[in-house]
Amino acid sequence: LNGPPNSALTVPSASTVQWLRGGTAPEVTSVTFETSPDGELWTKLGNAARMTGGWRLTGQSLNGLGRMRARARTAGGLASGSGGLIEEVVSYGTAPEITVEQPAGSSLADNVSVVDFGLTAASAPLTRQFTIWNYGTAPLTGLSRSVTGVHAADFTATALPAASIDPGENLVFSVTFLPGAAGVREAELRIASNDTDENPFRLRLAGAVETPYLAWKIREFGTAANTGPSADTADGDSDGLDNLMEFSLGLPPEEPTETPVSVTLDGAFLRFSYARAVEAQSDILFTVEWSDLPAAGAWSMEGVTEAVASETAGVQTMIASVPAGNAGRRFVRLRVTQR
Repeated sequence: LNGPPNSALTVPSASTVQWLRGGTAPEVTSVTFETSPDGELWTKLGNAARMTGGWRLTGQSLNGLGRMRARARTAGGLASGSGGLIEEVVSYGTAPEITVEQPAGSSLADNVSVVDFGLTAASAPLTRQFTIWNYGTAPLTGLSRSVTGVHAADFTATALPAASIDPGENLVFSVTFLPGAAGVREAELRIASNDTDENPFRLRLAGAVETPYLAWKIREFGTAANTGPSADTADGDSDGLDNLMEFSLGLPPEEPTETPVSVTLDGAFLRFSYARAVEAQSDILFTVEWSDLPAAGAWSMEGVTEAVASETAGVQTMIASVPAGNAGRRFVRLRVTQR
């Protein structure tokens, strides 16, 4: 009785490929080995040599993960006058796999996640702890960390306790945010390693010095970031007023409202009325300007005076007196800028 065919393609080491064949497996010739990272694009390694029980190819450098394919020709029919092509494919290799958590148990996405330190006083540091895991099957080596970006000096990372992590193990380090100036501060944390597809592992860091404007953003949007719906220039309610102006005037950013300004002629002056949020005054510089030729960009503050007319529920009504001039027309504008 004939036994079953036996065939086993293996990569016993990074330098050797072998294909053991026996039992009723057909005899083969012209054996070649090929490797691929994804099973689509294949690279020929060479022609295999005979060994006891099969075929072997040595002198290779097979690092990381991949797929191995053995191909060979078979002979059959009358006087071996016909033949065929057979192949066998297996996965091989080991590789590390980095995972970064912050806080512990919450995985972050490479080049996607943002670690927000929140708001702090100018002299009050905030610290976040990061955990690096190796969920791969080979040691995660060459570990190092760095902080880059325009505000890198505001974020300090502690030294890593080791330069490698065995499979299934982890290490912990910290990053401290101590802002050097007001406003939103951002940087990038980079973790280098021998991970095959996440090297370096990149995370955006963000934090801010607490100011009334940023606190308002947190209340309204849940974040102080200057991007998306909470960006200074965003106009989520499409009323023509961006977030910075809505805060300055004491308006809700997601409810369309009419701009609370008006202007009347009073003898030799234009009386320009506008709303000013009390909480905005430490953050925002309010400037009333006039121009007879606004298209030319010729705006002036000359002769402008202001006074508080009333205050209700944290919002002041301001009256700016603007010289009416002799040109027959005059344009008035309110400009708000962050201090």
